[in-house]
Amino acid sequence: MSMNRYRNIAYDHGLIQAIFEDIPSGSEEEDTSDDETLVDVDRLTEEPTTPDSDFQPRWRKRIYDVKLAHFQGEQPGPSSAMTDLTEITPSAVFVKLVGIEMLESIVYQTSLCAIQKGKPFKHTTDRELKIFLGMNLLMGMKKQASYQDYWYTDPYFRDNYNANAMNRDRFTCFFLSNHISDNYNMPNRNVPNYDRLYKIIPLIEHLNKQFQTCYNPSNTGH
Repeated sequence: MSMNRYRNIAYDHGLIQAIFEDIPSGSEEEDTSDDETLVDVDRLTEEPTTPDSDFQPRWRKRIYDVKLAHFQGEQPGPSSAMTDLTEITPSAVFVKLVGIEMLESIVYQTSLCAIQKGKPFKHTTDRELKIFLGMNLLMGMKKQASYQDYWYTDPYFRDNYNANAMNRDRFTCFFLSNHISDNYNMPNRNVPNYDRLYKIIPLIEHLNKQFQTCYNPSNTGH
């Protein structure tokens, strides 16, 4: 279907007139001397098929005065909290971004969750938690059909890097018990203001504050 046919159909159904019917013409009382004729329906439809082809819509100029707030702050980019790190390693940067307090909280909640489930679980540490998180990141890049396949006995399928970092049973305990919030304090779904993000809200709120201390934004949003 050609472009001209599309335009004629739009004109036959009054679509073009409906679009411009509320736009003031030059005959109205308001001052439109500064307006420009940006759209000519005759040129738009090329060969109009209705008697209203003399209609000449006019666009009204509107100038918006956007006032930008005066930007105050440090030099945009990583803050001194990041640049002053004595050890620039992936682990050090990760700990600084997430915060040792949050890692310790996850360690506590993970052990608590295992106890609440009545399962035997040796209390973990922040070091072991970082190993577990690092393994999950690597598993996201090197995927297996099942997470248990990383400990496969066949050397062609086994992932020695992950398998040697933590044994399968310990990883499974972490996988089933890893928690951020106490399940016993979770509100009922039927109560007002129930938040579906209850289990991760502490992490979201903490990261929002932590990232603000690690990076200085610019006034351009980049």
